Amino acid sequence: MRNVKLFLTGFVILFATIGCEKDEVGEDALYMKASLKKSEEMKTVPFKGNFISSPSAQVPIVCSGDNFPGTTEPLVAAKINKVEGNATHLGILDDMNSPLTAEACNLDLQAGILSVTLNITFKNKKGDGIRILGVSNISLEGPASGSYEVVEGFGKFEGATGTISTTGFFNTETGVAEFRAEGSVTQPNR
Repeated sequence: MRNVKLFLTGFVILFATIGCEKDEVGEDALYMKASLKKSEEMKTVPFKGNFISSPSAQVPIVCSGDNFPGTTEPLVAAKINKVEGNATHLGILDDMNSPLTAEACNLDLQAGILSVTLNITFKNKKGDGIRILGVSNISLEGPASGSYEVVEGFGKFEGATGTISTTGFFNTETGVAEFRAEGSVTQPNR
């Protein structure tokens, strides 16, 4: 009889353990299902665009590092620029609401590179857009490339994250840059 009681007790404990494990598995499954739903909500879309930035205000930024070639003066650049162009998922930009701000710059004559920390907003007339922050390395010969992180989204891109890379050319005489941006951006509100 004692063996039967022990057997029944062991059997009940086994079912109780299986029942608890089933609850844990159920909770894990619910968590995974919620995570999958959230990742589906965080749709990632490609971002591509062609842009022109030109100085829009006479606010200067003095670059650190070497002096302007052939002078004893530091390089001075336009701090505030406007961006015009067209991008996927945004269409034509609203240049009045699409500033490019030079946060810092450094000139290295030996390497022939001007490194500029840029804060760029791409926004259309509806108010949809993204803001990116990163560094562009501009060759004194003209070609430029940069790497950026999406740090803010607007409208249908509110809460967006992502990465953008740029390639282009910078005219040192006029301060105008033509560049192409390409990357991917999450679109959490879609």
